[in-house]
Amino acid sequence: MNYSTDIKNNPYNRDGVEDDLSKLIVGLYDEAVNTNNKINLQCMDMWDLMFKYRVGSIRSLSKSIMEY
Repeated sequence: MNYSTDIKNNPYNRDGVEDDLSKLIVGLYDEAVNTNNKINLQCMDMWDLMFKYRVGSIRSLSKSIMEY
């Protein structure tokens, strides 16, 4: 299975859903940062997968975080 090809062929990616998903994951992580470690770990796992498969704006968001 080639996830990169699947993601590129997904019509939702052309509609900008991946950018909203990135923002949603960051917001959820921020809300749970001091209260729920399980949610934080799940957010980080999703972030890693999105980074690995180049989904949305994860690479640019990650760069911004590293520069902060």
